[in-house]
Amino acid sequence: HFTFHQPWNIKTPYLGNGEKVVKANILATWLTYVAFKLLLFVFPHIFCLFVDTTILCIYKRLECDKHSGAEYNYKSI
Repeated sequence: HFTFHQPWNIKTPYLGNGEKVVKANILATWLTYVAFKLLLFVFPHIFCLFVDTTILCIYKRLECDKHSGAEYNYKSI
């Protein structure tokens, strides 16, 4: 097992203390893995929200423009 109360181990260079480096590598790998899983879990929700709001905003703008009679090219949006 390895302890989590020494985060500075990751920065420790190899000084003949192999165990410390291995622990740091395992911890770094684990943290990367957790961060990656979290990103994969959270990102789709953020992305969907962003796309939905963008589409909604553009749609609302088109609706407003239609009602106000401004029929100009929508490529400028």
